[in-house]
Amino acid sequence: MKGSGEFDPGYISVRNLHVSRVNIIATVVEKFFKDDQSYASVLVDDSSGYLSLKLWKENTKLFTPLNIGDLILLVGKVREYNNTIYVSPDIVKRLDNPAWAKLRRTELVQLYGQPALVAQEQESIRNEPSPETIVQEERVTEEPVNKRQIILDLIETLSSPEGADRMHIILQSRIPEADALIQELIKEGEIFEASPGKLKIMN
Repeated sequence: MKGSGEFDPGYISVRNLHVSRVNIIATVVEKFFKDDQSYASVLVDDSSGYLSLKLWKENTKLFTPLNIGDLILLVGKVREYNNTIYVSPDIVKRLDNPAWAKLRRTELVQLYGQPALVAQEQESIRNEPSPETIVQEERVTEEPVNKRQIILDLIETLSSPEGADRMHIILQSRIPEADALIQELIKEGEIFEASPGKLKIMN
């Protein structure tokens, strides 16, 4: 629902509540900055789906410290443009301990029960236009054909100098047997554990 004026913010209706500001723990999946830093967008995954975060002008500096694979806590306003819902963050903070995500899921289950799974398509933000020219992009669904390749692609995408976080890989893949597949790939020499919980692809 859109607000009627500057001091009447829009909101989404959730379980008979009017929510205009959200508090979310999620993992950074993609990050995009316009060349002149006047616009930035980050795609996050909170294990229930993907959500786009958008900022403009001097506020884009909130996204500067973020890296793909980071677990973050964000507080922001719910916005809508061209039939697309996104969040404009007021606060973005990296979380070093993945246990925060587990704690948040436990809290939500206690409040609302187990979530229903809904199939979603990831909307890329890499070449997202500025707000003056933004248009609703056509979404394309690609059927996964190789679960092992999904794991390998995620390790490559989420890798840092220390390696890709094993728990992030398992959560991002959404493959029930992801941990077993990782063990198979380690045994076959496709990947290795650079340090406890950090995975790298064998060169």
